[in-house]
Formats: sequence, structure tokens, C-alpha cells
Amino acid sequence: MFPNQHTGLNGRTLQVGTKEWPPFVYKDNDGVNGTTGYHGLCIEILKELARVLNFTYEIVEAPDNKWGTEENGSWNGLIGMLARREIDMAVSDLSIQVPRERVMDFVHTPYHYVHLAILVRRPDPDEAQWRTLLDPITPTALLCIGGSVPVFAVVLFIINRYSAPGSGSDPSFHIGESLWYLLGALMMQGGVSLELSQAGRTIVSFWWVFCIVVFGIYSGNLISVLTVPIKQLPFNTMEDLVSQTEYTYGTAGGSFYFSYMQNTEVEAYKRLGNAITKFYQEDPSVLDIDFTKHIQKVIDEKYAYIGDSTNILTAVANNCDLVLLDDRFFRMNYGVALTNNSPYTDILSHKLMHFIEAGLLDNWMKRWQVDRGLNCDDSTEYKGQSIKLINIYGAFYVIGGLVSLSILVLILEVLWGLRAKRTLTINP
Repeated sequence: MFPNQHTGLNGRTLQVGTKEWPPFVYKDNDGVNGTTGYHGLCIEILKELARVLNFTYEIVEAPDNKWGTEENGSWNGLIGMLARREIDMAVSDLSIQVPRERVMDFVHTPYHYVHLAILVRRPDPDEAQWRTLLDPITPTALLCIGGSVPVFAVVLFIINRYSAPGSGSDPSFHIGESLWYLLGALMMQGGVSLELSQAGRTIVSFWWVFCIVVFGIYSGNLISVLTVPIKQLPFNTMEDLVSQTEYTYGTAGGSFYFSYMQNTEVEAYKRLGNAITKFYQEDPSVLDIDFTKHIQKVIDEKYAYIGDSTNILTAVANNCDLVLLDDRFFRMNYGVALTNNSPYTDILSHKLMHFIEAGLLDNWMKRWQVDRGLNCDDSTEYKGQSIKLINIYGAFYVIGGLVSLSILVLILEVLWGLRAKRTLTINP
């Protein structure tokens, strides 16, 4: 009465929908008799299911090349084809979602787990090399150190000027001498000998300790920057991406996760979806369904791509200009899809579970998961490097600014001297 119990599906032919999306499905034109050929993780699963369950299949693609989202009450893409029973099964990177299961079924066991991730172009190491001398110190720290010089100069002047007679202080001591002495100490060059009181010497002693600590920390950080160049990423997390304004970003159009971002009440995802929608109004390519076009935008522009981390790894595998950020968010489960109330649901679920328990899924993923094929300079090995001209641009900027300041001071001194001479001529 139940012949399929032991003989599988009796060699019947199933219509199977899929969508090209590496490493799950690759498409080429090397099939039999010039037809389109398919391979990848999902095709491995389909082939093994067909072998053990005794069925054949014909692979078709959705006319709109989409996974499937609901628009105006109807579903498009592969989900729509299943809902209309145009295909029997869909084997692709379809995420298991409750809204989809209202019109079709998923097998009980997901075959892959994945998160969304962010792809950006690796920063050019020479782009900020002119700031080599400034990289070891933050602008706030530099401002505080520079501001401490005149403050301590005033303190030293007041203490030394109003010290008790006979304490060793010079009555003619003025604030200019205090300023130049402290500045020389900060540059680790010392200064002229000053006649200071005991209180003044105490202040100077602590200033020297301060200068030694600052100089030591700065020197150590400068050596580390020159030894291991820092490739600072423009952002590190999804929150950083949404907060910045320099980069635009997008994702695959027609994906469920973008539809979720548009309709969710989760604030972080909602901000992300609203921003992508805004970018779309000016640049429709941010929601292009072609993954390769997003990769090209990442390479050519200040653009970040948000997508399936497994899929993104295929892009960074052989391109050293691309980098996948460590942040992972919005977990998804991928499963084999069937028509609603399909009679194949239980048997496919059991076989897929056997594949997972036998380690077949892991082996197939290792086969199709692309490893990095290029020798990219990602190591953190400590090695010296020759100092290039761009590394010392900052020094030239500093000396140029100081020379300009010196010329300005010279002009002011000349003008002041001419004014004093004119005053003596008028009032001999």
C-alpha cells in the first residue's frame, strides 16, 4: 500500500528552484549540451537527497531572481513559486522565517546558520602616513600637554617672583624665561640656568618628571606605529556604521533581512533600514540584487555592504583590498523549502538530519567555502620597516609652521623697533 516507504520517490522528477549565491549556488554554462550548470553547497545537498531518495530533478530559477518577499499581499521570487506550486522544492540560501511559512513549508532541520556582517574596503596604509608623528597621541592629549606649558610658566613666574628675599630667586626673572625653559624641558633639551627659589625648583623638578613620562610614552608608541603600521578601519560595528556620515551602505535588494529592517520595531535595525532607504532614493544601486555590483562599489567608493557573512567570505577570499568586520548581527537559519503541506517534508527532514549527523554538511561546506588564495599582508609580526618620505611629512609640516611663526615674530620685532625709534626721534 505504501511503496515509497522503502523505494523513496520511485524516480519521479521534481521541479527544484534555486538562486545563484556563492558559496551556496554557483552557476556556469558548462552544463551538458551547453545548458546551464549548477554547483555549490546547496547542489551537493540536492544531489545526495536525489540519490538516497531515488528522484530526479530539474533546476529552475525565479523570473525576478529574488528569494521571496511579500509585496501587496502576494509573494515574489522562489517563495512565490512555492506558494503557487510552480515548483516542488527550493534549495537555496533561504532563511527560515515565520511570515514565509504561512504560504510554504521548510524542512524541520536547518542546514546552515549564518549572521549578517559588514564588508568594507581595507584602508590604504599610505593614506594617513603623513600623520605618523601625530598618530601616537590623540588631539585631546596634545592640546592638554601644549596648554600645560603656559599654565606652568605662569605658576613658576608667580612663585619665583614673590618668593621670600634671600631664597635664591632672581628679582628680574620674567615670564618669558619661564616659558622658554619649560618648553625646552618638554623637548628634552633643557634650558638656560635659572636662579630659582626652593619652591620654584620643586615645580621645575616635577615638570621634568612629567616631561620624561610624556616623552617615554610618545616614543614607545611612535616606535610601535613605525614597526607595525596601524590600518585603522573606518568603523567596527553596525552601530558605528549607522552613526557615521562618511560612508554610504546597502544590501541585497529583495532579501528578507532588508524587508525586516523596514518593518521592525527594533531600533538598531530600524535605523539601518531607514538609512538604506534614504540612500536608495539617491543611488538605487545600494539595493541591487547583483552581489558583484555591491563588491565593485565597495572597491570603487566609500561604501559598505551588509550581507550574509558566508557569502561575503567568497569575496574577501581572493581580494586583499576587502575586509570583513568582526561584528556579527541578525542570525539566520537556512533551510530547504517545500510547498505548503508537502508530503516530502518528513522524509527530507530525516535525511537532512542524517547528513548533518554523519558530518556530510561540514565536509561539503569545507569544500565550497573559499579560503583566501592570496598572500595578503594580514600578519602582526613585529618587523622593522624603512622610513619613507611620507612617514616624516608631519615633521616637515611642523618645521614649516615653526619657520613661518619665526618669520612672523621677526616682522613684529622689526615693526616694534621702528616704532620705538620713531618715538625717540619725536621725543629726543
